[in-house]
This record gives sequence, C-alpha cells and structure tokens, in this order.
Amino acid sequence: MFQQAIQGDSHSRGFTIVEFIVVSLVIGVLASVTMSRLIRGSAMNGIVLRDQVISFTRTVQQSAMGRENVSLEIRPNLAGTTITLTSSSNGGEMETSTFSLQSISVSGDINETDSCSVTNGDTDLSNADYLVLNFTSLGDLADSGIAGSEAAITSAVRMCINEDPLLSVCLSPSGFAYAGDCDV
Repeated sequence: MFQQAIQGDSHSRGFTIVEFIVVSLVIGVLASVTMSRLIRGSAMNGIVLRDQVISFTRTVQQSAMGRENVSLEIRPNLAGTTITLTSSSNGGEMETSTFSLQSISVSGDINETDSCSVTNGDTDLSNADYLVLNFTSLGDLADSGIAGSEAAITSAVRMCINEDPLLSVCLSPSGFAYAGDCDV
C-alpha cells in the first residue's frame, strides 16, 4: 500500500487515448472554421450575395402577381461597400434589404447571354447606374435594365458577381431568377 501511494494511481499518468482524440477533433474543427473565414472570404461573400439576390427577386416576383407597377432596384451605395435591394409597388416602398459588398464587384446588363467570365456586364453597378427590374402583374419582366436605359427583355437580365459565372444571377424574360450563366 505504501509503495502504491508513492507511485500514484496508474490512471493519473497523462491523457487517455479518448481524451487525446476528443481534444484533437475539437482543435481540428476550430481550425477549419477559422481558416474558412480567413481564406477566400470574397468567394463566400459572393455566394451569399448571389443567393440573397435570387431569393429577394423571387419574393418580388411573387408579390407582383396580380399587382401593377412592381419593381426591384439593385443599387450599391456611393462608397460601394453595400448593396441595397428595394422593392416597390406604385411608387411606394414594400421591402428593403442591405448586404455587404466586401471584396465583391457587381455589373449588369440586359439581353446578353455570354458567360460572365467571357464578357462581363456592360455596366458596373453603382449608386448612379443601378439595376431596375420591373415586373408585370403576371410576374414577367417588363422593360428593365440599368436605370434610365430600360428596354424590353428579349433574352435575359444578367448580373455578374466577381466576373464568375457560378456566382452570377440570371433572370429569364418570365421573371425567374436563377444562379449561373444565362443559357437562353
């Protein structure tokens, strides 16, 4: 008994294999989450922006069903650090959402079906040159485009994000928004 007290309990000599594995897994998860935030953050920002634009556009299209004069403005702020999506009906604002443009470039055009990696949008979106989408009461796109130069949509409205076709948004003439290149 005296010898056992001097040597100590056999279970207190270090970490067990189970403790080592659990600690290793926790460190690995923390490292992967941290690294994903530090590396290629702009790609994640582009994906989030793309998905938010698609979601907001589909909501506006649904809101347009049975109404008249429903529109969506996609407008970066003066500093180019945020982009605001604003839906309105008959001149009255319905809903607004603002998103960060950290490390993101956005351009747009109408009736262009080339890949964003081949031909970027004709106009870099800015506070003065913003994208206007007008919807009919059937949810189709009416005359749309860069503010002040709206025209009939014959093939598509395209919004290029970071000149990456996977991050880009396309709207068909029927008003349906989807991710990727316009393939009409």
